[in-house]
Amino acid sequence: MYTMLNLQYRVLRRTTPPTDSALLTTHKTHRSTTVARTKSEGGEKKPSQMGMVRTALQEMGGDPKPLEMQAFIKSKFGQELPANIISNYKSQIKRKNGVGGQGRGRRPGLQVEDIETIRKLVKRLGTEQVKRIADVVG
Repeated sequence: MYTMLNLQYRVLRRTTPPTDSALLTTHKTHRSTTVARTKSEGGEKKPSQMGMVRTALQEMGGDPKPLEMQAFIKSKFGQELPANIISNYKSQIKRKNGVGGQGRGRRPGLQVEDIETIRKLVKRLGTEQVKRIADVVG
């Protein structure tokens, strides 16, 4: 007993070699049964690992440790990410946002206190004098 697919295959095999369109039609039915696993059971997209770490950073605030973030991600998303993966994504996110540690030769960003100091200098010395100082120092 042959199924329809077997009959199509036998017909194609007996005739000339299959063309590209014949191959596409025979494989198209097979591909349509494959379901991509990018969506969760509820029909919404699952967040990526990077997305879960980004959400944890935003919702937890401050600078949480990878193990704290691991517990948060497990409770919120139901997935357990290794701490080293979380640490790696956390570093990438911070680097992309311009926030980073002092290590590896990075210079710290401008702080509010720095701007207040510059403002006081401008009030006391004047704009031109502060520019000259900046030229000499820089």
